[in-house]
Amino acid sequence: MKEELKYKIMIIRWLRCCLFWVTSFGVFGLESEKPLAVIFLDIDGVLIAGRDTDPLNAWIRERLIDLFGKKDREFRGYSELEWRIAAGQFLSRAAVENLENLIDRVNKTKQIAIVVSSAWRLDGTVDEIKDRMFEKENFSRWIIDKVADDDWWRQRKNENRLSPIAIQKYGFGLDARGAQIEYWLRENHQKWNIDSFVIIDDCDDGISRRFPGNFVEVYRLFSSTEAELAYEILMQSPPDLFSKF
Repeated sequence: MKEELKYKIMIIRWLRCCLFWVTSFGVFGLESEKPLAVIFLDIDGVLIAGRDTDPLNAWIRERLIDLFGKKDREFRGYSELEWRIAAGQFLSRAAVENLENLIDRVNKTKQIAIVVSSAWRLDGTVDEIKDRMFEKENFSRWIIDKVADDDWWRQRKNENRLSPIAIQKYGFGLDARGAQIEYWLRENHQKWNIDSFVIIDDCDDGISRRFPGNFVEVYRLFSSTEAELAYEILMQSPPDLFSKF
């Protein structure tokens, strides 16, 4: 019975994914004639704050038990993904509303997509981020990818580091978020017809140095003022956006 339920859930998720790609990007992927605006999205400090302090920390622990049962007194038996799933249910509603309003406005004239740049990306695949961490959030349907995992995290999973590849191809390692975002853009901007992008983050980890005109630094969760600035950046289509690439 449990196996049958798991199979049905897999089918539902697959159908949801197919519907998303058909309705948003066409049957065969992104519409090549329509420009794409990309949001590089951080989570901590942007959509959620204070996860390590009460009361939010206590609420997350209670939700862990509700969702996955009580495993041990110290809460060490839960996976990183399970922690993210529980925490994902306590996003700031105001910040999420500002993000979704931004998406709706941009989507009137351009295709839009989200690439997760947050450390949350380390704890799940793209599908797990969409369908488990942010299952109840409307913005999750626009998530198409995540930037490269940190080298140390890939080594922890017995995967090859990507920095040597980035150095060989582009001359820089992936030791900072700004570099990880640039690597993603270099790998994808042509094939997806990207004509604008914005980086929404509360921490300037090598971002403003590389992308001074595309960075919205967030102070105390994503505000309507910051959403307006992000909108102005995404509405621009400078012809020399990727000239340095």
